[in-house]
Amino acid sequence: MKKIASILGIGFFLSILITGCGEITIPSEDGSETKIDLKGLEDGNLDISVEDSEGETVSMDVESDGENTTLVQSDGETEVESNIGENVTLPEDFPSEFPFPEEIKLTAVQTVTDAETKTYMIHYEYDQDLESISAIYKEYAESKGYTISLEQKMENSYNLNAGDDEGKGFSAYLGYLEENTAMISVTSPME
Repeated sequence: MKKIASILGIGFFLSILITGCGEITIPSEDGSETKIDLKGLEDGNLDISVEDSEGETVSMDVESDGENTTLVQSDGETEVESNIGENVTLPEDFPSEFPFPEEIKLTAVQTVTDAETKTYMIHYEYDQDLESISAIYKEYAESKGYTISLEQKMENSYNLNAGDDEGKGFSAYLGYLEENTAMISVTSPME
């Protein structure tokens, strides 16, 4: 799978360099071939399909409207959809009861779906103080009856991991990567 991910990165790079559409076959040292099929470049979007010599395929679709960019990757077992931009919104099936502080600015949303779970990763910026936002997530974990497996408070950051025995849960990373930014990861089992 690492080989396909590397090839997908190469395919994306090649797609930027190539102005037309078509299929490219890249031979490797061991005699196997990797096929990269490029589509949609003429309309400003991108559709890449990469197939290795063992028949494993990874696809990637990129769409942009000038404000937001959506990237969908799939290997047939796992699908990853990422949205980045000025007007990012939560996915329609995101758990509506999950709390967020008031007046946040969503900057990126990623949904990872496989046969067993669906995980949402939400990145946002906030203006409120760290203490009040961390209280929102701790209270939510307690109200759901989740076990808190990690709670870490530092001067400018807060981390909380909580979940139940059924595979539902979330992680909150506040100020961890950059001050006044948050990454929330919410996981639920597929039904």
